[in-house]
Amino acid sequence: MKSCSNRNRPRTSLLKDSPNEAKRYALKLISIRPRSRRELHQRLLRRGYRDVTIRQVIQDLSEIGLINDAALTEQLISYGLRDKGLGIRGLKELLHKRGIERDLIENAGLEDIDEYPHALKIAEKLKKRSSHIPADKLKRRIMGYLQRRGYSYDTIKEVVRRIGDPSSGNEKMSETDEI
Repeated sequence: MKSCSNRNRPRTSLLKDSPNEAKRYALKLISIRPRSRRELHQRLLRRGYRDVTIRQVIQDLSEIGLINDAALTEQLISYGLRDKGLGIRGLKELLHKRGIERDLIENAGLEDIDEYPHALKIAEKLKKRSSHIPADKLKRRIMGYLQRRGYSYDTIKEVVRRIGDPSSGNEKMSETDEI
């Protein structure tokens, strides 16, 4: 009986060498959703194509603009902020997971993003949904939620302070509550 650990590894004798098949498979993957160069390379490698074939396919698709890591970076940042509610750390993790190169992540301008308004909006939603929860428990929930989404400690601290401000509408939390 064969070991399961070798199931996903292509045997060297079984490596595929057809550039047309590789390109067709790459186009299929790209039609599902945009992919980074690294993602596409890994998927084609897993499918059993030779490294030389993969590099050529990726180069061809990049030249005609079907693979563009810089544009994908911008799309992922927008998606991460708008739909996933991620902070800067969370955005960096998302980009890394999707195969964006480190230099593109560093040059993406993430440090220019003001994460405070995004974090405040999320916290206000949580506060509205959780009006029956005691202030200290609500504060812990908000802090944990924002932390898991990659917001900085300073941003979280400021958001919790703002949410706890009586002028913001929550009488249960006050400025004297410590974080």
